[in-house]
Amino acid sequence: MTTVISPYPSAATRARIKDAVRNYKQFRLQQDIHHVTRYNEYIETLRSLHKDSSELINWHDVKKIPPPLEEAADNKKEKQARQRLLSYSPSFFDKLFNKKEKRIRQLTSLLEQAIIFDKADHEQYLLDYQAAVSDWQRLQKIAAGVLAKNPGAYKEAIAYFEPYNEIKESGAAIILNFEPAYINIHLSINTTDIIPAYNLIQTSRGKLTQKEMPLSKFNELHQDYVCSCILRLARETYAYLPVDLVYIQVTTQDVTIVSVAIPLNILNKLKFDSIDPADSMRNFTHHMKFSKSGGFSAVEPVQILSL
Repeated sequence: MTTVISPYPSAATRARIKDAVRNYKQFRLQQDIHHVTRYNEYIETLRSLHKDSSELINWHDVKKIPPPLEEAADNKKEKQARQRLLSYSPSFFDKLFNKKEKRIRQLTSLLEQAIIFDKADHEQYLLDYQAAVSDWQRLQKIAAGVLAKNPGAYKEAIAYFEPYNEIKESGAAIILNFEPAYINIHLSINTTDIIPAYNLIQTSRGKLTQKEMPLSKFNELHQDYVCSCILRLARETYAYLPVDLVYIQVTTQDVTIVSVAIPLNILNKLKFDSIDPADSMRNFTHHMKFSKSGGFSAVEPVQILSL
């Protein structure tokens, strides 16, 4: 009998290939949806940094925090192991097979190990306790300085709590100048590293497509991001420092594009969940020249008043 070998894949093979292709396409579709979702989340984050902020810290309450109390070693493991040894009573089988002495040696060994473990635990506790005391002392010193409106203490408070991290993580750099009554913040933004020049979309066929963002949309996003950062910087600063005014200068490529003075009483009137960050600048003394077609133009810094 002659065996005929078909040049085409079998029905089972074709079905397996079809399933593999379909599964792959579905996987790619899910991946593309994921990428678009992540892109949209990023764009929304750039526009909404101002919506979150730290809780207001009451430095008078911080000063009232008592120091950590040192606790004596509880030797918990030793007590448990010793109790097991003292309460040991040989079972019928221990007696039958002469295992009493062996079992006592085992329990004694476990007691010795427990003592060692308790010692190590207490040594670690002491290290943690000393760190807690050091942290408490540092906070007490900061609190005293902040309440005395000491610029050095302001700097320490910001270094301790790191309230500007989210803005830094977005790609901006921040330089602070502290005075007793105000803070001057220099925010430097590298636009090309932060603002995407494209839209990421998924077509009706499920294909991931990257299209150039219209210049007007790019400029609007840039403005919203800058102004959202300004509001967030002001909110975080007032949450930690009892200053009267916050000045913020924003530069890109060493050119000042926004300069604003933000008093706390006006800032507190804004509804951060619903405001347009760019439009909100009109509530403050500010310098900003912007057009959708041209983006930001250079401006002079707002004059810092003697307080």
